[in-house]
Amino acid sequence: MNPLPPTPPEWACLAAAARLAAAARDTAAPRGFAVRVVARALGITRPAAASLLARLSLRALGCACLLALASIALNYGAIVNAMREDIATLGEPVTLVDSSDHAS
Repeated sequence: MNPLPPTPPEWACLAAAARLAAAARDTAAPRGFAVRVVARALGITRPAAASLLARLSLRALGCACLLALASIALNYGAIVNAMREDIATLGEPVTLVDSSDHAS
């Protein structure tokens, strides 16, 4: 019992011709491949755009950190005074007002 339906004779001829055809693939390496392999092995490759972006982003992060530290250092007195004022106001008693006590 054959579960597959019979194939048309044209399809059988085409399938037989495809089996007999030689694989005409070019197996040679692309032009300049050997030079790229040797350059990568010796570490002579140019930096890729992604690594250049990574280096620039790390420099930008460093500059941002330096600017943040400089702004804190320049405003240190104002920051300490603001903190002292906040601490002084925390010591004051706070009264709670309940709105349900008032008759409308």
